[in-house]
Amino acid sequence: MTVRREKTHLTTDIERARTELIHKGLNRLSGDELIERVISMPDPKGFVTGLSSEDFYWLVKKVGEDDCLPLLELASTGQWQYLLDMELWIKDRLDSNASVLWLDRLRQADCPRLVKWLFTEGEYLAYHQFHKLLDVFVASSKDDVYDVPEGYFTIDGSIYIRPRSPDFMEAAKNIVMTMAEEDFLKYQGLFLGLTGFAPAEVEEEIYRLKNVRLAEHGFLPFDEALAVYAPLDIDGLTPGPHPALPEPDAGESAEGLIPVWPFHTSPEKNLLMHVIDAAQDTALLDRLRLEFAGLCNQILSADALTINDLRVLDRTSQKALSYINLAIQKLCGADILKIEKLLRSNPLMSLFRAGFGLAMKVRWEAVRWIKGSWAFSKGLKADFWGEDRGGLIRGLVGGRIPMFYTGLPGEKEFKDFEWISELAHAMKALRDAMILDSLIAHLDERFSCDEKIAKRPEATFHPLIFNLWARKVTGLPLSLSGITLSQAKTFMETIRSAGKLPPFSIEEFKKVFLSDFEQYGRADQEAIRSLREVLSTLWEEFSREYEMVALEDITPIYFRFLTILPDQESAFR
Repeated sequence: MTVRREKTHLTTDIERARTELIHKGLNRLSGDELIERVISMPDPKGFVTGLSSEDFYWLVKKVGEDDCLPLLELASTGQWQYLLDMELWIKDRLDSNASVLWLDRLRQADCPRLVKWLFTEGEYLAYHQFHKLLDVFVASSKDDVYDVPEGYFTIDGSIYIRPRSPDFMEAAKNIVMTMAEEDFLKYQGLFLGLTGFAPAEVEEEIYRLKNVRLAEHGFLPFDEALAVYAPLDIDGLTPGPHPALPEPDAGESAEGLIPVWPFHTSPEKNLLMHVIDAAQDTALLDRLRLEFAGLCNQILSADALTINDLRVLDRTSQKALSYINLAIQKLCGADILKIEKLLRSNPLMSLFRAGFGLAMKVRWEAVRWIKGSWAFSKGLKADFWGEDRGGLIRGLVGGRIPMFYTGLPGEKEFKDFEWISELAHAMKALRDAMILDSLIAHLDERFSCDEKIAKRPEATFHPLIFNLWARKVTGLPLSLSGITLSQAKTFMETIRSAGKLPPFSIEEFKKVFLSDFEQYGRADQEAIRSLREVLSTLWEEFSREYEMVALEDITPIYFRFLTILPDQESAFR
């Protein structure tokens, strides 16, 4: 990945103010407050032009496109170019609607500078967009003037122009008039040249140049960007044997500082951010900021995301921080000195890929098991394993990349893996499901599972185990079928110790429960130990579920651990 080398070492007052505003302001201030803060600075233009193109772009997105004119007026043409590269494209096609909006905003911000740019670096864009947005009629004689259709305007009495969109009328008149004032010959050459213009070829060249420019910031073509998700063996990343990475080259130009904002989007601090906040080595910080911005941009390209607001960057930055943190914790624990040594010796891209690789190993194990599992053979989904286990398994295999199930509602239900404990939690849920699946497969072979029980929309695996055990405890014929409500109450009364008030204890039956099901597992000691652990967890879930429920309050609708049949239906079958 090629990432542009930009000015380093934040030393001046303006640069310190810039870092403070981008670091904290984008999180805490409203758009109006940000504009006011920038305008009130001693050198607002120096502040804005000193922002990296990325930070300027996200500042505009925070302020809002319709309120960003003061920022556009202060920005450099290089920042304009980056903004247009990000905003004017829908995949590989220029968006005419976006072009109208942004050309009008730039015209309002600084029309003479816009015109100069359209005559030079933006010449291809000018030809292409004017060809799409404007109708041009050239009057070669005085008689032709009478043939000019309605709605056209002219500056010189020879070239007549009409915007195809009424919304572009004012902008078009101002831009065309300023072009004629700036350089009349270039103005005439541009509009006369539109008659023999080949838009497809020019659009292809504009697209190529846009890709070259954005590649310097980490925005690679989709096929190349996908390399960011190529898992890397974490054993190849150690704090010691790698030589220290080179520092970014210092530049003399004040334009384009190293991006600050992506590193500081997350309100929560992980191991990486604790090291960043404590680091005193500005050269190391500059290198990490530069690499992190490029990494986030490559992730955006690989995910083919539409960048419409700051939340897109927030989510992408959090993903990058999470997987980097995962690799750091695996290799260094919480040892800050060891982490800093690791960061000096390994690119952030490698740490991201290594952390992603750790999560993918768990996903691959989940996919391999699911395809050969009893539950899969019966057409059962991940939710069959209960809310928590099922959610964790669903997070591992439900999308293109593995996610951690948090149990929170809405958009926060799943998040990127960030901590080794989250991976361990997901792996335990997967291993528990594997053991339970094997147990239920043995029970199905012996007692023949009633598929109506397993395939109910709300069904989980619990009744297939507790139906059998309730039948054994109450002396009913052994099967996986359900029992009646009265039989369920008899079962609960049998396993509960004496006591009229909750919480009701069933602890004395735990050993019975474990030993009754051990006979259905594999005979080796390791398998028996694992089965006992899973069954113990299952017993605790069952105990907590009903320890506060009196017998008279037990109803079928709340009995998820047992299948309750109608009383008139015989359980002896």
